[in-house]
Amino acid sequence: YMYTLTYMDKAGNPGTSRRQTPKMVSAIKYKKDGKLVIEASSKLLFDSRRKERLSDTGKEVMNEIEDYIKMTNKFPVQVRVYSEDEGLAKDQVETIQRRFEQVLKVPKNSFEMRAFREMSAPRNYRIVFVISG
Repeated sequence: YMYTLTYMDKAGNPGTSRRQTPKMVSAIKYKKDGKLVIEASSKLLFDSRRKERLSDTGKEVMNEIEDYIKMTNKFPVQVRVYSEDEGLAKDQVETIQRRFEQVLKVPKNSFEMRAFREMSAPRNYRIVFVISG
């Protein structure tokens, strides 16, 4: 991604910083149509050898995502998993769904889970969480 960061310091002075070279981004959070959207790369969330198993870092990221879900407490939450392999995407959906059921103690119908085979953007395999605001 190429990006421009706009900020305000503690004294109230605005500033801007522009990235001159592309930067690899593993996760991003933004608002769209009144909803919170969190996108995380599959490499960040899942183990490199067992791609259906959450990595240690992935578990930490999932903790944060679950905190956002708890704060809004609005369902259903949409989860879209994009992978090079639809079977793998379905396995990753099941992993996320099991975790949500165990950690958040909510029924399956609290989430709209979908698996997609992504071929349009090379290696842009990601999980998108759409949380109602």
